[in-house]
Amino acid sequence: QQQQSSTNVVVVQQQPTAVYTQTTVRASGDNFFTLSVVLTILCFLCGTWYSLLCTVPAIIFASAAKEAESRGNLAEASQKRNAALVCNITACVWWVITLI
Repeated sequence: QQQQSSTNVVVVQQQPTAVYTQTTVRASGDNFFTLSVVLTILCFLCGTWYSLLCTVPAIIFASAAKEAESRGNLAEASQKRNAALVCNITACVWWVITLI
């Protein structure tokens, strides 16, 4: 009778665990761009030219806010968005004053 020798090998493999990451997805806003364009067209058609001095910069600020938002610079986007809003409000006030 022969004696058999055996070596038992145990392989332990750790299973991968799930990795959780948190990402913040923000929907790209309009940043008052549509309002700025509509007010520009309205002021142009009604002949309230002084309001155009606010609506054109509002379009520029709204575009800059959208660009900053796409870069992820939310602080700059907020500043540009607020500037566009102020320009639009000022244009509305001038438009009402001119029509009266």
